Amino acid sequence: MRISLDQVLRQLRTTADPYQRLRDADELDQALVAARSAVTMIKKATVNELRDRTTGYGTIAGKLGVTKTRVQQIANAADKHGPVVVAFKDETDRWYGQPDLAGGAGSGEAEMANPFRPANQDHPLYDQKLLARWMDLPYDEHVSLYALHLHGDDGSIRPTRMTLDVFDTLFDTTTNQPASTD
Repeated sequence: MRISLDQVLRQLRTTADPYQRLRDADELDQALVAARSAVTMIKKATVNELRDRTTGYGTIAGKLGVTKTRVQQIANAADKHGPVVVAFKDETDRWYGQPDLAGGAGSGEAEMANPFRPANQDHPLYDQKLLARWMDLPYDEHVSLYALHLHGDDGSIRPTRMTLDVFDTLFDTTTNQPASTD
């Protein structure tokens, strides 16, 4: 793990264009914040998996070299959730992902803040303004650490995480084609 992060930081430091370096640093910063949330939930699930009638917080703490209080804090961490993009629509009105999943309270639609511009300019959705459909979901193993930037109701731009299904559809590196699930 450490080697990969060191490689990313080394590459970031050597990016020649300062504007690109700043954009990349901001993207990395957002990913690290999201990763921290995911790691917290993994630790919580693991502590709760280890705990049973014969293995208490004290035993777990002793094996990890931390205090019993720290293990209890991990076990009782608040579940993380928030808006998650579950589907998107292209300029031809074709939906991708799971558009029927969202609806009712705690869901909505928002345009992406910028046209979709992946690195591959041959991507069929390149330069399109996409409409995202989102809903409030727990940040679990089905939610990507990456976010799409959506227009908020108040005019702000909000990074909004997406399901792995949406991520895989947008960034299919094997075929460079969006994979419809409808």
